[in-house]
Amino acid sequence: MSLESLARELDSNPYTLLRKFKAETGVTPHAFRMNCRIEKAREYLRQGVDIAEVALECGFFDQSHMHRYFKAITTVTPKEYQVNFLQ
Repeated sequence: MSLESLARELDSNPYTLLRKFKAETGVTPHAFRMNCRIEKAREYLRQGVDIAEVALECGFFDQSHMHRYFKAITTVTPKEYQVNFLQ
């Protein structure tokens, strides 16, 4: 769902909605969505699900797309996370 369509549904200006969202949560809607995706990915990785499958289940285009965001947020790669958790 885009910020524009959400703003339309709430009868609000997209930029006003963005500022209010960030004021309430401390992050932008995009960052919030990415954090939610990464949290879901962490759950799947802890269960031993294949990384490529995790990427698709969590709404990423492919494994490398998830890899970039996962490492930026958690400071480890999905494989490192999975190996360290399963040990």
